[in-house]
Amino acid sequence: MSTYDLPYLVDGVQLVVVGLGIDAVPEIISLLRQDKAIAEGGTLGDGCGQGVRDW
Repeated sequence: MSTYDLPYLVDGVQLVVVGLGIDAVPEIISLLRQDKAIAEGGTLGDGCGQGVRDW
């Protein structure tokens, strides 16, 4: 089994990670096929002020 010289991969891939990956691939494909944004509004950085106030 190849680890690509990454010590993290020596123990193998955990079942949880594989399960999340199997679930994520169809979701990503579905989002790409819709060809629209996930969020309906807002611009980058809109919530920064609210995040600071919540902190």
